[in-house]
Amino acid sequence: MSLMQKRLVRAAVSTVVLALMAGVLPALLAPTAAQARPVDAKRQAVLDYWTPARLKSAKPLNFEFAKGAAVGKKVAGPVQGKAPTASASTITPTAYSTASTGSSWLDGGLALSATGKVFFNIGSLTYVCSGSVVQDADPTRSLVLTAGHCSYDNASQAFVTNWIFIPDYDSNPTTTCANTTYGCWTATALVTHSGFTSQTGFTTQATQYDWSFAVVGAGGKSGTAQLDATVGAFPLAVSGFTGAGVQSFAFGYPQAAPYTGVDLTYCSEALGQDSLNGNLTWAMPSCTMTGGASGGPWMSNFSVDRGGLSSVNSYKYTGSANGMYGPKFNSTTTDTYNAALTATGNTAVGAAAPPVAAVTITGGSSAAVGVALSADTSGTTGPGTITYSFQWQRASTATGTYSNISGATSRNYTPTSSDYLRFLKVRATATNSGGSSTATSAATSAVTATPPTAVVTITGTRAVGFALTASTTGTTGTAPISYTYQWSRGTSATGSFTNISGATKSTYTLATADRGYFIRVTVKATNVAGSSTAVATTTSAIA
Repeated sequence: MSLMQKRLVRAAVSTVVLALMAGVLPALLAPTAAQARPVDAKRQAVLDYWTPARLKSAKPLNFEFAKGAAVGKKVAGPVQGKAPTASASTITPTAYSTASTGSSWLDGGLALSATGKVFFNIGSLTYVCSGSVVQDADPTRSLVLTAGHCSYDNASQAFVTNWIFIPDYDSNPTTTCANTTYGCWTATALVTHSGFTSQTGFTTQATQYDWSFAVVGAGGKSGTAQLDATVGAFPLAVSGFTGAGVQSFAFGYPQAAPYTGVDLTYCSEALGQDSLNGNLTWAMPSCTMTGGASGGPWMSNFSVDRGGLSSVNSYKYTGSANGMYGPKFNSTTTDTYNAALTATGNTAVGAAAPPVAAVTITGGSSAAVGVALSADTSGTTGPGTITYSFQWQRASTATGTYSNISGATSRNYTPTSSDYLRFLKVRATATNSGGSSTATSAATSAVTATPPTAVVTITGTRAVGFALTASTTGTTGTAPISYTYQWSRGTSATGSFTNISGATKSTYTLATADRGYFIRVTVKATNVAGSSTAVATTTSAIA
């Protein structure tokens, strides 16, 4: 039906609603301190972002499960369509039905004014959902209930951006905040539950926590109006649905066919449970609302134009026009709501606190080449399972700039000759489900090493044609130790010796020229800390 026809219908049935609200409207419309606030720059930046083109191009966000699937598929429907039309003869100004599968809401009142559309970004893409205003006692903020997936993206593990709420979109569907019935409100914080944010996809667990509360400050057409004082609000009724079979109402702005996204639509029927999800979520088996309705309220104890907020439109099943499903509100929903009452930034309620990392190097401050060191993280505190990553570092001075040692990323590290006289630290990063923190150990003293003390003996047959070997067994000092050799010959064991050209290996094969001479080997042992020399001489002349 046309917008004018819907307004005529609402006018015909508004007498009762106005009478019920007469006692509260003066208080709701009274000026508040919040209305005197200056325009917030962050709020204005979000409003400026939502140009008519972006509002019009936003696609409805919906998740659908294939039967038996553990992860739902994101379904982004068409952009906003045109308002439906109908002839005057089809307008029947009667009360709502308790068996609606997806009808236009004609009774106005709080259901119309306090339910609206939610626009936001996931990355560079624009989306639209539905939401409703929740009662709270804080005159400086208002709360909007919507689906978790309309505030947080599981795939990117990030909160959405540029979040705005437009109440009563139905009465004046337009693409500018200034032309809507009440204007727009922007979120200063989005509050979800870790049961939802901990999932990397829209899983069956995510469906059980698919709610969120957006905190909004002053806004509306004046930029200073408080949302709940302007449009009213619904009470949060966590235990409103006492079980399957009770009467339930769901509202939203479905946009995928056959809906257009400009008409407040409702479903009403006896509440069911999703047997395909282990009866862990609620079901409205006959509801035909589509994408765009996500986050719209499910109300218990509904009467005239309002009820208690007891769930939200969450997901559907692939290939089925009928059926809308929503999470079962419980104590964790209350925890999320309570956190939203004081939240000053995006929050995942119930997430574990991140660990506080601490690390020391075993063995105190001493370190030596070839002696293994270990990172001790026993001082780290934090809940849950904590995992660690490590990076060893070195510097030329204790207080100098430390650089990462390539490949030294294990808990244990053995200093090499490259570390001699340098200082070492280890950086440890501790991680649990709540986040990470990093700590760096104190520096060791300069890495030490023991210079070698060379020892050499000659083995082998002392005759021409046989090989002699210089054995360095017994040499001490910090490994690694390198050796150089020089073989020489002399006429006596105690006389002078002449180097044998080219005889610089650990073995030497005796030649004819060596007959009747004594053979000597000189060995030089070297490591990073220094060097030393040793000699050995045959005890008899070569035969």
